Amino acid sequence: MSLLDDAGLPAQNPNKVYNSLKPIETPKWNAESLKQISNFIAVEVLDKDEFDKLDNPFLNGLKNFSKTNLVYCKRCDDAVKVSVNGAIKSTFQFDCKKGGHHISATQILSTLPDEIISGNVEAMETSTRIQTLKWLDKCHLDEEIWEVKGLKNATKRFAIELSPIKTSDNKIRAVNSSLEGEVKELKRIVEQLMLRQDSMELENSNLRKALKAAKEEADMLRRLLAEEPTKYEKQGCSFSDVAAIHRPEKPNKQVRNMTPIEVISKFQPSQEISSKRPTYSPLKIVFYEGCHRKNPSLYRRMFKELGIDTRAIRDITFLADELMQLTTYESAVEEITKALKGVNENVRRLESFDPTKAESYSKYGDFNDIDVKKCYFSMMEKNAERIGKAAENVKALRRSANFFNKLVENQTFEYQTQPRKPKVYFLGSLLDYAKPVTPPKPTETDLRNISESNPTQNQ
Repeated sequence: MSLLDDAGLPAQNPNKVYNSLKPIETPKWNAESLKQISNFIAVEVLDKDEFDKLDNPFLNGLKNFSKTNLVYCKRCDDAVKVSVNGAIKSTFQFDCKKGGHHISATQILSTLPDEIISGNVEAMETSTRIQTLKWLDKCHLDEEIWEVKGLKNATKRFAIELSPIKTSDNKIRAVNSSLEGEVKELKRIVEQLMLRQDSMELENSNLRKALKAAKEEADMLRRLLAEEPTKYEKQGCSFSDVAAIHRPEKPNKQVRNMTPIEVISKFQPSQEISSKRPTYSPLKIVFYEGCHRKNPSLYRRMFKELGIDTRAIRDITFLADELMQLTTYESAVEEITKALKGVNENVRRLESFDPTKAESYSKYGDFNDIDVKKCYFSMMEKNAERIGKAAENVKALRRSANFFNKLVENQTFEYQTQPRKPKVYFLGSLLDYAKPVTPPKPTETDLRNISESNPTQNQ
């Protein structure tokens, strides 16, 4: 097989091995001598003494080789003339005449291709062959290993073979550079998209918050329309029976220059000031089964059409799809129950229903008492927060807000509101009336201690 048949990859810089080598008069390098050269390449794993004992004709010819050829110097990055320094041993080296650098024999022989050492020259790549032709001539090798004819023509042909390879390498580099540019552009676009996604998520969260606030405001307005405050609550009075108490429009200015006797004689309070009036009714939670889950505003509209005062419907919450919890006044329970049964006969009131027990929800799934109780009072706590926010602007909801707060505080759904304490009208203000406290009767021990502490009084 000819050396010019197959093509290989180009070397990084073929000129850095040797430059314009000339044939020298050295012994022929046969297969045996090349095997000895291979031992020299592996000098790092050999002892110094073993290396010096090698019978190597190439080492013996290095001295004559350096006189007639140029050697590549790594530090000078050029082909330079050298001078011999040292004996022909493992420490044998050349001196660079250009820069004065030391070039060891190991450095020179390390550039020998493995195919030269093993004798398999035809397996070498094209670029390696060109390197070899630049510093070897047919007179250096035995004919049984390698036969080269027409050194100059062969070098030209190898150069022609390398030209398309170099062109393809340039194309590959251009494609790689364009791909790198596209990758950088794609990364930049991805970063911009991620930043845009973050900004959109932030904007969406702000919109959701604004929508939630608008929804709460709309619910509060609907509740205000559904629950019109009484005439007493409109006047801003907080005491029990306003109709039975006369209060001047500007009591502070009138009372300022009056004596206590004039005040008492002018403002006569009611004889019976108590929350136990006929119109008082405590709040109560009632449960109904058979009412489908719908918006509470629809139920309020239905109660209004049925002739029930919407102020009696304090809160509507659904515990399940057909299980409704209604907070109302105790006096309005019968009227509401009758109205619901008139609309649907399947609706019934659950008088012994306990929302904190798992058995109350047996038809909806398997639950335990602990989880049911936690879920129920968590829901009631949210209702208390919702009604408490609305009560800040609507005084009519303060009683309902206090009622739900007491439910959550006492962890019970059977909390009964207590009537207000009796009030005493004194000097233009309502004061809590406290009943006189009767002290307990002294025991025999107390009497004995008193007698011992006062002996003179006993005598």
